[in-house]
Amino acid sequence: MTENKGTFDHPGIAAMTRYYVDHYLAHLGPFVSSIFFALISNSTTNGKRPAAYIKSVNLSIAQIADMAGISKRKSVDALKVLQDHWIIMRQAGRGRGNMNRYYFLPCQTWFHPDRSRGRGGMGP
Repeated sequence: MTENKGTFDHPGIAAMTRYYVDHYLAHLGPFVSSIFFALISNSTTNGKRPAAYIKSVNLSIAQIADMAGISKRKSVDALKVLQDHWIIMRQAGRGRGNMNRYYFLPCQTWFHPDRSRGRGGMGP
């Protein structure tokens, strides 16, 4: 049996994700957590991407909202909150529609932005 260390199915990544959501996303509300799980559970480590990043599969806002079980407006608002809280980089989609690529920062670098200033981290 091969162990897949680069996906959400790996027990270490799943445990780290649960910890992250419980400690950092809980205060942002249920919509943000729903969007986060919809994006990360539909991610891939294949294809063109920065090294050590997880790329979500090309999803439209409607698809993300449907997976999270919320409206498109709430999903857009939740995506904006996620972008404001240091875990997503977005590339503009090509052509018509709103197909964008969302890149999650590596699990090892997830931290609270207020604690990052003294460590030379990636905080604001």
